[in-house]
Amino acid sequence: MKKPVFFTYFFLIAFLVISCASKQVEERPLWADLETVGQVYNPSVYITAIGEGKSEEQAVSKSDAELASRFSKSVTAFTESSTHMTELDGKFTGSEKDLVQIVNVYTEYDISTVNHTRAYFDPVRKQYIVCAYLERKTEFKKYETKLALERKTYSNLFNQAVSEKDPIKKINLLKPLTEDGVNGDKYLSKLLFARFIFEEGASSYLQDLEKMASVPSLILQAKNEIIFYLFETAENKESVSALSRSLAKAGYASSTKNGTYSVIVTLNKNRTVLDEMVLLQPEITVEVLLGKESFYYNKTFEKLTSFIETESLIERKMNSMILDDLEKSFIPEFENTLEKLYN
Repeated sequence: MKKPVFFTYFFLIAFLVISCASKQVEERPLWADLETVGQVYNPSVYITAIGEGKSEEQAVSKSDAELASRFSKSVTAFTESSTHMTELDGKFTGSEKDLVQIVNVYTEYDISTVNHTRAYFDPVRKQYIVCAYLERKTEFKKYETKLALERKTYSNLFNQAVSEKDPIKKINLLKPLTEDGVNGDKYLSKLLFARFIFEEGASSYLQDLEKMASVPSLILQAKNEIIFYLFETAENKESVSALSRSLAKAGYASSTKNGTYSVIVTLNKNRTVLDEMVLLQPEITVEVLLGKESFYYNKTFEKLTSFIETESLIERKMNSMILDDLEKSFIPEFENTLEKLYN
């Protein structure tokens, strides 16, 4: 009787050992966590992104979306839901709802060469995990054609601007080349993106950042070559002084003796006296003679009133209003006109 019992226990133990071995949990890979993914994929060599989902396909999709978001213009996501009813003896007894997140990424950069790890199933979170990765050097070689073309365009425009003799034309040619300018911003974004992909490969292009950084000082040099001749009289002395300060703040030189372009400033206080009160409604006109062309600016200010004895107070306020307006309105309008005339 003991022999069958012995074999029974033996087969039972063997069955449990085999069963446990078959259910052994897979060790969590290092690439499945942000803290350790760099140990598998060196961040100086690879660009990585981790995605999770209820299925392997969803994990792959989310890893791609996370990777693409670094190159993207916009990322949108929405959730689709579906309900499953359970039928028992001809009756629907319950329901289960599945939620699936759909992620759309819009990017100008082609990431079709992305690689993926095999999916790992997290038994605790009941989620599949996938790591998407790109090799930096390979991606940079793909992107370098666009970068080189943008560099050529920027360099040609820069050389054209620097060689221009007319200071106003030079300023107009240089403005788009600043970091905020149309051409500067376009090239800068590509330079920074190239550095993000593979800094070592982009190093020779990054020297152009110094060229771009020099543009504001070149604009200032060109402005200093322009001297505005301000016609000064006893009536417009304060206004001329205000205009001179506004021009200087914008980087331009001015003189009351001679200059490249003549500027006529006219101030009309429109002064009215009623009994013991004085009323001012100042109006300023600025005309800049630019060879065959001219720029005309006119502004009427709010009325100012005071007692005759304190008229000096509202005159100081008037001068302050004029200075503020010249800086905030006249200078921008004037420079916009220069761009239109000399482009």
